[in-house]
Amino acid sequence: MDDLNTEITSLMITFVCLGLLIVGLSVPMILRRVKPNPWYGFRTPRPLADESVWYAANGYSGRLLLMLGAIWAAGAVVLRYVPDMGTDFAACSIAYGVVITVGLLAVVGLSFRYLCSL
Repeated sequence: MDDLNTEITSLMITFVCLGLLIVGLSVPMILRRVKPNPWYGFRTPRPLADESVWYAANGYSGRLLLMLGAIWAAGAVVLRYVPDMGTDFAACSIAYGVVITVGLLAVVGLSFRYLCSL
């Protein structure tokens, strides 16, 4: 049982760190420090073609990613201590996967909706 708790705690720590990484990567986007490029940011043809659209779209997407990263990190800790789920490796893994998938889909969808409004 002790090995299982160690594995679940390690999984939680991994997801907390990934959430904090997303937060860290979002900050330069929010601060408009990322110039148009093909590697980092909200890279679709329209933002890449117009610098003002690039900074607006990336600022908005960065704020969403910041919220997602914070929710991701906090959610990993909360889910670890939910009775029954927090002691089941498979249940924790699935719950973390759902949070990530739903969150990323929401960020992408909202970002595209915002881009269409520009």
